[in-house]
Amino acid sequence: MLIRRWGTPCTLPAFSEKIMKKNNIPVRHRAYNPNKGYSYVQHKGRLLFMTIMMLLGIVSLLQMLDNPTSSMGMGGAGVSMASFVALTAIDDVTDRYTHGSAIAYQVVLVPTTLIDMTKAFPQPDKDRMVNAMPFKTAAADTLKAFLFDAHDIPTFTATTEKGDITTSGENNVVIVMGGTRVELYNFIEEYAGGKFIILYKHVKDPQWYIIGEPERPMILNNTETKDDKDGRYTTFTFKRTSVDLPCLYAEDPLGVTTDAVGRSAGTSQQKAVTGK
Repeated sequence: MLIRRWGTPCTLPAFSEKIMKKNNIPVRHRAYNPNKGYSYVQHKGRLLFMTIMMLLGIVSLLQMLDNPTSSMGMGGAGVSMASFVALTAIDDVTDRYTHGSAIAYQVVLVPTTLIDMTKAFPQPDKDRMVNAMPFKTAAADTLKAFLFDAHDIPTFTATTEKGDITTSGENNVVIVMGGTRVELYNFIEEYAGGKFIILYKHVKDPQWYIIGEPERPMILNNTETKDDKDGRYTTFTFKRTSVDLPCLYAEDPLGVTTDAVGRSAGTSQQKAVTGK
């Protein structure tokens, strides 16, 4: 309100009050940081989380000290692993069972053409034991398996590898036969690329192993015959693509058994091997 010179009050127009009113637009200080409050909240949140985890860790540690058989639980929520998981122990073995060159020199090769495909091929049981193979009987005189007496110790290797989609595997059996012999040359010419079921054993162990079956046999993939200054011998490489490993064979293909039942069963196996 203003007072005129003559003493009578007067008022300013309304628009003049609006002009004189202070503008409320915030003015940022030079040191203003819009993330400062957010960072403060984050720091306090992390501090609270770490404090809670530390307290839970202390509780779990005290529970473990009180009951070592239980898993790391919190507030009595720990459950012993043995109460819901069956542990299967796979123990270590001595070096007697780990040294190399343990496969015997004798290896039996059974062409898949000898197998009676009208009968189901035996599959391994829970102990990986495979029963006797069903051989053909119509022309038993012409059925011949082969007993290779290797010049060098045979080898078996198996690999598995995870690919982009699934796991692939490969089995390899390598046999070195000595000399430049007609029998070896004839075998190579007749069975190159042939399909076989292979039987082998370890030294001083009566248990035979079987690898291959009619649906996924071992293939004579490669042969190398040498007659030079390095020696005279042929290397046979059998291979198949499979993740399956050898199984135990319930029979002795050479007829060496320990009981009467085994001897009678082994005789039929020996006939198939020797062709006699």
